[in-house]
Amino acid sequence: MKFHRLVVACLAVLPLFNCSAIASDARLWTKDCVGYLEISLPDKADVAATAFSQLLHPARTVYSEFEDGQVAPYSKYHYVGAMQVTHALSEEKIQRFLAEAKRTRAQYQADAESYKKNDANMPEAAYQEFNLPKGDGVAIRRFRYLYAAKTMNRHAFKWGMNAPDDRIPEFVQFMSKLLSTVALREDMTVPSGFGLCMPHLFIPIDGPDRYGHTIATTYRLKNHPDVTVMLEDASAKRPLESQDPAKLTALYKSNFFWTQDYRSYESIKNLLTMRGHNTIDFAGQKGVESMVSLIRKDKVTEDYGYSIVTQGDPDARNEKPELMFYVIRDARNADKRGMKPIDKEEFFKLAREIAASVKRRAMP
Repeated sequence: MKFHRLVVACLAVLPLFNCSAIASDARLWTKDCVGYLEISLPDKADVAATAFSQLLHPARTVYSEFEDGQVAPYSKYHYVGAMQVTHALSEEKIQRFLAEAKRTRAQYQADAESYKKNDANMPEAAYQEFNLPKGDGVAIRRFRYLYAAKTMNRHAFKWGMNAPDDRIPEFVQFMSKLLSTVALREDMTVPSGFGLCMPHLFIPIDGPDRYGHTIATTYRLKNHPDVTVMLEDASAKRPLESQDPAKLTALYKSNFFWTQDYRSYESIKNLLTMRGHNTIDFAGQKGVESMVSLIRKDKVTEDYGYSIVTQGDPDARNEKPELMFYVIRDARNADKRGMKPIDKEEFFKLAREIAASVKRRAMP
């Protein structure tokens, strides 16, 4: 059915796109999931995951990377606490990860003991260890801080959070359940159950998602390594009193991304010169669509960018999240592999085709 709908849609925009190319590629697309969303990508794609170095010596903002080391700076994984997951690791790296986790446990235990010597009843003296249902690693509570680090087959997984003083038991229970239910997932597969997807992992959730989440996954197309795709699914948050509501709109966030956040260029040009942006449907919501050309810092190479941002509704919880989607071409990543970068027309056609595939996952 998807193939027939694609052909019909293509006929409606015949002057813009090469329909025969779309029709021939339609059956090669594969599905993956991000948060509560589903996305389709042409053929196969590489998926970024937490850089191993960030598990041992984290930067202020923990970043992800593809297996060859190309950085994916906008990937993020947060469910109640910050999460990290790596690609499959060598045995040597697994042992380094576990040794670091055990050093962390020893440090927190020593901190708790130092408070206990002064006053055993001090809240800061509280320390607990928890059994892991499977895999190797540690799970502890040191006062308000909860920390877990474990292996899942050859992947390393970390999670941590600071619990409010009056809700520590609640989040201890949450951590225990998370560690018992989080499961490995093959990339480019879509689970049928209710829960959150992130690279390599699926987190089943019973009942409503009360806590909220932010999950952003970055892909790199195998047939077009110059093309990266990022999709973010984030629960809408209520603005703080100090925040300017004008800076929380989808349009502001879209402009901020291209002009302040993503700065890997010498100059940038908005290709939607008539109106600045388009308003389109995206995953069941209204989104702000942007199309730009980028002159890279060599002052010669021209690349392209495409994005969609939606504005969430905190009252609608996960029915109306804050979404961000981008597709960016970086010709260097094709050139260094001896491949021809995707051309401008094909790039924007592909970006819109991928965007049209994004939808809320069918869940029971």
